[in-house]
Amino acid sequence: MKQNRRSQPAADPLQVFNHACRFLGTDQALRKVFGGSDWGIIIGPPTMVLSAFASELFLKCLLILETGEAPENIHLLHVLYRRVSHKRRRRIEELWDNDARPKLAGLAQALNLPTDLPNALFQCSKAFEQLRYAYENNFNNVRYYIGDFPWIVMRAIVEVKPEWTPSEPPPIPMPRP
Repeated sequence: MKQNRRSQPAADPLQVFNHACRFLGTDQALRKVFGGSDWGIIIGPPTMVLSAFASELFLKCLLILETGEAPENIHLLHVLYRRVSHKRRRRIEELWDNDARPKLAGLAQALNLPTDLPNALFQCSKAFEQLRYAYENNFNNVRYYIGDFPWIVMRAIVEVKPEWTPSEPPPIPMPRP
């Protein structure tokens, strides 16, 4: 008899949160060290993968906090986001509209991209998979312009769990030529 399981027993939400912070921190460290150089073009897709994965983990952490369940085999950001409580989605969208959306205005207008969070998430939802396998697909069709999203979800989590506020990471040594 086949069991229809949509969720599995929840992981410890603090462990999920810390794991997401590691991916987000790695993304930021790479951007800080190499972002302003010619390496920026090379590290762009991998750092977007890290950001997208951090977003997924933060959303799953939030869902565990809210429902006690971890969604199984769901990786699409817009699907995970729709499962978050209405109250928390409103808060995340408020943070998005105040902090991230204004930064996207020029890019969004030039590329005709939506900047409201639900539609931006839908546009970028498959980036984690598409960027990892960009060599198999048309790389030009991959959309990921929500790099501030994991930070915003992390802030929403910290509003619920202020004791989880991450400390500032140690300074990163600059690579030597």
